[in-house]
Amino acid sequence: MRENTDKNLKSKSLYSAAITREQFLYNEMKITAQLLNQGLNEDSVISRIVSENLYKYPSDKSLRKMVLVCLRRLNALGDEALIRAIATQPDQIGKQICLYAMMQQYRIVMDCMIDVIGVKYRLSDSTFDKKDLESYLKELQNKDPWVASWSSTTMTKVRQVITKMLVENGYLESTDAKILQQVSINPLLEKTIRERGQNIILPAFNCID
Repeated sequence: MRENTDKNLKSKSLYSAAITREQFLYNEMKITAQLLNQGLNEDSVISRIVSENLYKYPSDKSLRKMVLVCLRRLNALGDEALIRAIATQPDQIGKQICLYAMMQQYRIVMDCMIDVIGVKYRLSDSTFDKKDLESYLKELQNKDPWVASWSSTTMTKVRQVITKMLVENGYLESTDAKILQQVSINPLLEKTIRERGQNIILPAFNCID
């Protein structure tokens, strides 16, 4: 009965805790983008990464699964120019585009970047504390029964993954940082976001109209 209830709640929710196991995966995303940029189709990309263990995982147990995760995120970008940028541009640019891909793929990341990070930039509030993320997740639990069913361990892991993602993208200097750093949006990414009518997410990249 509990399992059926959980499935019902999950099916009605926009949110997922998948980032607790899938995480940011920048190196994996870059390798995958590079192969796509070379003209390989998705099946060939999967075969190449798995057969040569290009992700350098200690075992191949989760290798194929993570390749599929990366391909889904790259597909979520819906733009060959963005994929090419991940493959060829400096890490700072590639990581920012990968963050956008995560926002496209995971509603929990999208809302956090808009409602926490974007709001702080709009208000010129450079303070940051783990309580900011804890408050966001608590509010999410209050409005979404599926998220409310997540364990405290899952909620902690979600917060940790998001924090590490912010560190990797230069928003925070470390996981213990108390100051939100100034970031600059890549022109290609800004152009894409504006063309798609997604201006609401621009403040998440410190781009204030």
